[in-house]
Amino acid sequence: MKRREFEYLNLARFIGAFWVLLFHANILFGVLSILHVINTIFNQGVLGMTLFFVLSGFVLSHRYKKFEAPGSLRDFYVARIVRLYPVYFFMAFTTLPTLFSSGEGFTLFESAPTIWLISMIIIGLLAMQAWAPALFPTWNFGGSWSLSVEAFFYSLFPAIRTKIGNFPNRTLLVVLFASLGAMVIIAVLMFLQLGQRSQTLIFYVLPIFRIPEFILGISIYVVCVERCLHLRSLYVVSSLSFVILLMLIYWKNLPSNIEYG
Repeated sequence: MKRREFEYLNLARFIGAFWVLLFHANILFGVLSILHVINTIFNQGVLGMTLFFVLSGFVLSHRYKKFEAPGSLRDFYVARIVRLYPVYFFMAFTTLPTLFSSGEGFTLFESAPTIWLISMIIIGLLAMQAWAPALFPTWNFGGSWSLSVEAFFYSLFPAIRTKIGNFPNRTLLVVLFASLGAMVIIAVLMFLQLGQRSQTLIFYVLPIFRIPEFILGISIYVVCVERCLHLRSLYVVSSLSFVILLMLIYWKNLPSNIEYG
């Protein structure tokens, strides 16, 4: 890709990060409460995370196209571990004191605190906390769920990238639009909340519900960059998605995403 195109991706990353930052600042401090229109937009910070996961699939697909060379798979996982774990471990150690005071209310903790602590440390080391939303009050699990989702994506990426990269064009388009459709279905279920707030949290953080976003990023790269398939249908779907996004943002009765995470 050209350097300028990378700059656009970095701009998209910045927008996503700034969106999430203002979303959390608005929750904690109410700094945007007087700006009702902007406040409505930043209350939907969940969309910033969607942007991150789509970009993750897109960027990884550019850096890693094939895993046929000897040691390429090993090099990929080493690079991902080096990228993810230093910051992850720093965050874990700086918040370690909270682990010893976050087990109240769990029967297992009351009856076998050592087992509970060891279990939490293992879950943290393996970055599996996103699979257990009920544990989010524990340690820093509630704030590190996105890294857990990324770790899951990294584990599957070589297989998914190789498979999608070998699909014929028609199958590739089916995958692209199927991932978009899955995202729409999950968004609708989140909106309806299925009558239970806890269900919404599961849709929001569980990696299996986030993977269509990652697959969408991979598919978009293969379609638009690797094979240069300039499709009118993709532009139409993108435009409609943008219109639906605006409608969701300004929907008067749309619940705040504080319920999602």
